[in-house]
Amino acid sequence: MLVTPEQMQKLEALTDSSGISYGHMMERAGKALADTITTRFPDRRKVLFLAGTGNNGGDCYAAAFHLKAAGWLPEILAPLGEPRTDISRAAREHTPLGDLSDIPNLTWKDSTGAVHIN
Repeated sequence: MLVTPEQMQKLEALTDSSGISYGHMMERAGKALADTITTRFPDRRKVLFLAGTGNNGGDCYAAAFHLKAAGWLPEILAPLGEPRTDISRAAREHTPLGDLSDIPNLTWKDSTGAVHIN
């Protein structure tokens, strides 16, 4: 089934109100993405995520943690800058699998528009 962004926001709000938090949904999306990557590319161990500033970018951070736990070497490129939603910032900073400190975050743009390379 294909849904519009507006329909997805309503579905997510209903899911959140039923007791499954946005954080839990993001963690599950990240796990599903990591599982898909490891299934489709079983002989690889490196992956580069292009993370946006919204919740889809947060899914990338969550997937990176799952892949790291599975022995992969994930890297994250965030060309538009820091996450702008609370939930995506939380996913970047910490998940149940650990913190982001040892996953390379290659590039980001700060609030002044300056681009940094790590």
